Amino acid sequence: MPYRKLICLLYLFTCVHAWARDSGEGLELAYAGYPELAAAVRQRLEGKAAPSPALGALARELTAGRPDPRARALALADWVRTHIRHVAARVRFDGPAPRPAAAVLAQRSGNSEEIVVLLRALLAESGIDSTAALVRRGDIDTLPEVAMPAAFEHMLVYLPGLGLYLDPAAETIAAGYLPPSLLGKPVLLASGGFAMTPMTQPQSVSMKTTVEIRRDGNGSITLDRTYAGALAEPFRKAVRDAPPALREQFVRRMLPGLSPQGRDALAPRTLDVGGDAFRMSLSGVGAHVVALPGSRALPTSQPYLSTVADAVAGMPWESSGSRAVSCPAIDAMDETRYQLPRQVRILALPAPVSVTRGGVFYRAAYERQGNTVLVKRRLTFRNGRPTCTPAEVRAMRPALERVAHDLRSRVAISMR
Repeated sequence: MPYRKLICLLYLFTCVHAWARDSGEGLELAYAGYPELAAAVRQRLEGKAAPSPALGALARELTAGRPDPRARALALADWVRTHIRHVAARVRFDGPAPRPAAAVLAQRSGNSEEIVVLLRALLAESGIDSTAALVRRGDIDTLPEVAMPAAFEHMLVYLPGLGLYLDPAAETIAAGYLPPSLLGKPVLLASGGFAMTPMTQPQSVSMKTTVEIRRDGNGSITLDRTYAGALAEPFRKAVRDAPPALREQFVRRMLPGLSPQGRDALAPRTLDVGGDAFRMSLSGVGAHVVALPGSRALPTSQPYLSTVADAVAGMPWESSGSRAVSCPAIDAMDETRYQLPRQVRILALPAPVSVTRGGVFYRAAYERQGNTVLVKRRLTFRNGRPTCTPAEVRAMRPALERVAHDLRSRVAISMR
């Protein structure tokens, strides 16, 4: 009797599963393979991105004056990212099928699936083909052998004609870029087949600084820090969305060695230069840049004024057992001009430095211009992947040590 009950329960379970798959709901179970899972997701999204007058009008408004398909796609994705409220942190397939795109637009909110549906509808109105793409975050870069929706926690939009991934649910990543946790990840396309997100993406940070050193050794400092590529939007949003008090705290945490110079001197004066770049212009006073009188050396790097020093500190100096560690691409540049008072004589500059090893490329140059010292540094790192193996970490360590040594270099000076 218990055996017969078990058979009945299994039969009922199979029927419910079949109904759920046929209705586009309840995709929480395992499938025979990934092609079957992709087909189930495709069926679940079928017809949800249907056109409507409101969708067509919005797509035309957002893409006006943009003949290039990529520019149109980025404009649509950025609008969805910034104007549609995201109500779920991860994609789930164990609930009802997503609402149609027109309903999502009317409500101005949706879960991960619905935001993807809306973006795909707008892209279709603009004549751009797209498909949903399933992906998962984390340190695991392979898919499990068993095909099941639980293996995925996020949904992207993939544009096969442009080879472009869009994440309309990413609040702090601009269209055309992906959060670091989604780089180099295997993707299951709802249209069928597998793909891979980009291993790397453009991102850079640069700093141009002028330090006017006074007779007491303090320095009046003005600086411009520019974030470009994937780094621009996170800083743009952090500064733009914060109220004035929090904005000042943010700047102080970023530049702990600077004291205010006049009212609101540390508040960003330039919040945006448009496009893929975000610039902050600041001024302040650095205490004891050089110990005058009496000092015989001027440090060529201040921790709070060097994007290169920040990058070196954030790179993996040690490997963790046998596991790969996060190892993003780096492009950091500093240009610092030290203007010394007349009472100080410049005796000798550090030698230029060139390092090329283990994917680390570093250049440092020192130039005297009257009683001014110009220091130029640039650090780039390319591994081709978002992670580094323990062997790769060991290979880059000598280069990092050489860079760190140069950051501690000094300009020989004396009092007149």
